[in-house]
Amino acid sequence: MFEQHSLFASSLQLEQPDPHEVRTYLQNLPKSSVCSRLQLAKSHGQLLVQPRCGVGKHAEMRKLLIGLESGAAPDVATITIDAHTRLKRFEVAARVARDEPQNLNGYPLVAHGWRCGRDLNESVQAPVQIRHGSPDPRLLFEVALAAGFTSFEGGGIGYNIPYCKNIPLEDSLRWWREVDQCCGDLARDGIIVDREFFGTLTAVLMPPSIQLGLQLSKRCLPTRVA
Repeated sequence: MFEQHSLFASSLQLEQPDPHEVRTYLQNLPKSSVCSRLQLAKSHGQLLVQPRCGVGKHAEMRKLLIGLESGAAPDVATITIDAHTRLKRFEVAARVARDEPQNLNGYPLVAHGWRCGRDLNESVQAPVQIRHGSPDPRLLFEVALAAGFTSFEGGGIGYNIPYCKNIPLEDSLRWWREVDQCCGDLARDGIIVDREFFGTLTAVLMPPSIQLGLQLSKRCLPTRVA
């Protein structure tokens, strides 16, 4: 489950999560998951409110989440990931987070680590979604999972074409397949990680037939894997 942690452990000084402990933690979260909130809202015909936010410094990220919850009580909270982490420039993200966190355009979850992620998760009652834009999300997904976040946006198509120009679609689909497989394994244990698909494909209007066809493809791919 945490193969990427093993690969990057020495270079990034990552703490290896314990798979059994993480599963137990996820099964006993003291708050609802994103999936359960969505299901409840659907059954009552309600809309959910979800503000987006992400800053580089851990203390400021925590303060922001708590402030949003106390002032607006959102149904779902968000942590938006910085661009360096999205593109696997983990060493750069860690250096900027340490020296100039105000220069990051999101929260560097990998650099701060899964224990800091848990601190954020446990600081609010709303379930938390991770939004990022990474064509290769595998290490970020592992950290998010160990932190107890129950929603991880994206996929191999929507988080490649709108964000990257030099990464083959074949590669991003293969990397995201590992995330799909892990989500399927967790679902068999009753742990549902919500997987919202990023709908935008370009910055301009597109024929509805192309957009609808891609959305259908993005939903079929994880199902076949998991």
